[in-house]
Amino acid sequence: MANVTVLTRIGRILAHNNRRCVCPPGIPSPGEGTPIVVASLMRSGTHLLIDSLLNNCRGLRRSPLYIDLDQLLSQSSPEEALALMKRSGTYVVKTHFPQLGHDDPARERVMTALCEMGTTITVTRERSAVERSFAIFSDRDTAIDLSEDYQRFAEFWSARATASISFEELTGNWADTMAGVWRATGLTPDPGPRPPLSRAHRYRVYLNKLLTRLVGRRAPMINTTIGFALKR
Repeated sequence: MANVTVLTRIGRILAHNNRRCVCPPGIPSPGEGTPIVVASLMRSGTHLLIDSLLNNCRGLRRSPLYIDLDQLLSQSSPEEALALMKRSGTYVVKTHFPQLGHDDPARERVMTALCEMGTTITVTRERSAVERSFAIFSDRDTAIDLSEDYQRFAEFWSARATASISFEELTGNWADTMAGVWRATGLTPDPGPRPPLSRAHRYRVYLNKLLTRLVGRRAPMINTTIGFALKR
């Protein structure tokens, strides 16, 4: 119980969405190259792939570490967001579209333009597992039905994504799955693979979270996931 309380307090002080970790509030620096879009429904392994990219290709580590496009579009116009993407070069870009903003044609145009600019990797997960995770994360007692979100996601991204992987592949056969991701992006991973840590390394996971939030790209191992709470 004490560990839960301490980690929860630390999580509130060192928020995951600080300027060292994510834009917004961080401001991407200008650069060369094209974006790498990670598109998924919430609770599908988004940060698992983002961290795998950042931990295995140091050239992708920048300040901030990645761009949250959904948040960026809530604070700026589509034209401003696209202009930022074009001048920022190779950044990892996270989006939950169309789960967020599905009724906004302007956002759809931004997503389509990004797909034409760079590489898009979709991450999917078994629907029942996502619904359970979403309910826990949202602290809901009632069942959640994401069938409509799944349909929208498939309809939009199936014709636009460069490659698609599943949460189950990423957690069950990480090395082969990431080999496919590197082929899709055209990037060369660093020597010596660095897979995500398992739950058995719980305290190292939390240390990595803390260091990522404190020093961003200079952390020994990046962990951008958003929760600190321990299972009781």
